Amino acid sequence: MENLWPNDLLGQQAPSSREEIGLLLSVQANGLLERTKGLVGGIVKDRSIETSVSWSFELFSIHRQSSATPLFVVRSIEGEYPVIVESFNPDVERYQTASTPQSLREVLKDLLHATQTKRIVELLVADATRAGIMKQHSNTEAKERTSARSLLIGKMTKSDGREFCHVSLLDISGFVSAQNMNDVLIQEDLPKSAVNTLNSKYVVTIEFIGPVKFSLESSELNHLRAQIRQALDLTS
Repeated sequence: MENLWPNDLLGQQAPSSREEIGLLLSVQANGLLERTKGLVGGIVKDRSIETSVSWSFELFSIHRQSSATPLFVVRSIEGEYPVIVESFNPDVERYQTASTPQSLREVLKDLLHATQTKRIVELLVADATRAGIMKQHSNTEAKERTSARSLLIGKMTKSDGREFCHVSLLDISGFVSAQNMNDVLIQEDLPKSAVNTLNSKYVVTIEFIGPVKFSLESSELNHLRAQIRQALDLTS
């Protein structure tokens, strides 16, 4: 298998803020699906709790999306530098510190280009192929399937003089105002548009009204509760 990522990381930005770090990781995850022709994908799970910011970078076979393999975790206090990168690759140092945006890019580049990472992806490709997902499936077909599963918008509803609709986005669901939905329709990068360009992709800003709901597996729920207990102990 050829290199999964280019010599440098995908995307040109130096991630200087919490949002930019998350976006940089997401760009790498999306690029993997393209390079494996829809067989293996990456996912970035935001596991942040208040000021403790963390992202888990995981790999999955398109046939077994609920069984993702953690590759590394990026942790920070309030999304600021220095950040700690914890790797689950036995061939590299477990914990690495990045004090600047550029040093973070270097750490991530080494992890994504590591032999162990390539080996994991090859195993996941083999798993997807055995499950009957053929390599010749186009990137476009894979993206359409992913989109259909991950994004659903219900009909507009009126209540107490307000208009809103139910939105399910990447396993998170809640209510979004009609105005916010209209802002998504405005051409990207224009004033009041909720869509901005980021290299060859787009960043969409959606504000949920009130609480949101999301589904978790048993292990994720246990992890969430453990993080909450830790946070309460620190703040009590």
